[in-house]
Amino acid sequence: MDALWSAFEPHIVELLGVILTILIGIASRQLAAWTGIEIEKRHREALHESLMSGAMSAIRHGPGAGLETLKAHAITHARRSVPDAVKALVPGDGVLDAIAERYVREALSKLDRQVLE
Repeated sequence: MDALWSAFEPHIVELLGVILTILIGIASRQLAAWTGIEIEKRHREALHESLMSGAMSAIRHGPGAGLETLKAHAITHARRSVPDAVKALVPGDGVLDAIAERYVREALSKLDRQVLE
């Protein structure tokens, strides 16, 4: 029995090494994917928060400026305050425009409700 074990021991150790290498590779790919997703999520959140605060800022400085001007202010604010997020996500102008419009309209709606109260 000892002779049989001695004959197969190097091959068993080699096989275990291959299996561990494969498992470590799978785990590292999963970790990289998860980390990348988390980083992208943080960038998206930062971009949305920046567009929202840019919209609020634009409205405070002139709610009558017009939708296009207010959106442009919000987008400029986002590009300046979270440039890393904009660079990482590479949103097209249409995407930023649509998100900025949403937040500008929400901010205008809040302002209208406050005026009516």
